[in-house]
Amino acid sequence: MTALAKTEIAKLWTKTPTLTPTATLVFDPLRATIRQTLEIGALVRNIAFSPDGKLMLTASHNNTAQLWDVAKGEQLHRFEGFSNWVRGVAFSPDGKLIAVSSFALVRLWDTETRSEIYRIDDFRDWVQDVTFTPDGAQLVTASHSDVRAWDVASGRQIRQFAGQQAWAVRVIISPDGALLAASGEGPVRLWRVKDGSQQAQLTDHAPFVHEIAFSPDGRLLASGDDNGVVRLWDVQRGELLRRFDGHSGAVLALAFSADGRLLVTGGADKTVRFWDVATGRPLRLIEAHGAPVQCTRFSPNGRLLATADVNGTLHIWTLP
Repeated sequence: MTALAKTEIAKLWTKTPTLTPTATLVFDPLRATIRQTLEIGALVRNIAFSPDGKLMLTASHNNTAQLWDVAKGEQLHRFEGFSNWVRGVAFSPDGKLIAVSSFALVRLWDTETRSEIYRIDDFRDWVQDVTFTPDGAQLVTASHSDVRAWDVASGRQIRQFAGQQAWAVRVIISPDGALLAASGEGPVRLWRVKDGSQQAQLTDHAPFVHEIAFSPDGRLLASGDDNGVVRLWDVQRGELLRRFDGHSGAVLALAFSADGRLLVTGGADKTVRFWDVATGRPLRLIEAHGAPVQCTRFSPNGRLLATADVNGTLHIWTLP
């Protein structure tokens, strides 16, 4: 395992100091409790919060995406008409559009009117994930065979990112919109969004990486693999900084807190775990799910955490 020199690591941690009992956190894992529980009715593959945090989308294996009022815990709408499982959901950065992916299909809706705008069906297989660039101009899709960018205004393909030949199950954009990362079978790949050129391949992990996430400042990337290991990478150098060991099965979910100081992970061992990003120290283990934890997402302000499992149970956590 390669690592940066101690002086270089220290520089990276300047904005993410070691947690202490007296440190003020946006989300304190030691005090977090379940505010509400939603029963989705099927495996929850993905979760997305609207930019203002008032709405939440869930993608599930009952062939629908659901729109929720976060404060009330009420379902507002079901996006139906899919012939197979729904895998990816995303809000546009301004919250006005909703993107949903399924088998060989991506559909876009108007958030307010719930009316469908258009669909993209130029795929041969599962579209596992969708995400918007921060400027809202492009939609990026990850499928079993490729990663592509589409013009949101027209629905036309802009480019295909070279090198992705195996399954891609997750695609994310760095906060500044400069980099795109995709994970699945094989290495985690990073490309430059502006021209599609590849920046790095991250290979020091198990053959299948289920989940990835950028830190809020975009300097770090976390990856969770089939062997239950979470790794933290320096994005610019493409170097491994540290690993987080604890899960006894595949890591299926992970997310950074809004301040970048916490990493929350979920896995096939049915646990949710919180980690100190700066030290790698485990902070809390939660056994609130009766099935593998498939998804973890923080709300935009970082004060709520959603965790969901393969049985369709979704918990929303908050501070008392």
